[in-house]
Amino acid sequence: MGIKAVVFDLDDTLYLEKTYALSGFKAVDQWVRDRHGAGGFYETAASLLHSGVKTLIFNRTLEQLDISYDERLIAELVEFYRSHRPDIALL
Repeated sequence: MGIKAVVFDLDDTLYLEKTYALSGFKAVDQWVRDRHGAGGFYETAASLLHSGVKTLIFNRTLEQLDISYDERLIAELVEFYRSHRPDIALL
């Protein structure tokens, strides 16, 4: 059986992964403002990321903003984050 695929991890090669994450946080910030009337998602999530947090950022951000959530809301935020049109540039 021959090679069927070759996969390359290009994070931080073509563009910085952190730049993509921050772009996604900005998009989610607007989503949260529109649906929950609460600001600060971007600033809070970015602060967590810059401090080294890489897991459960959406959960932790919503907790810090005192927004109640369930797994459905987290799934919606993750989907919106993943499908946003990123504001990034090639290195």
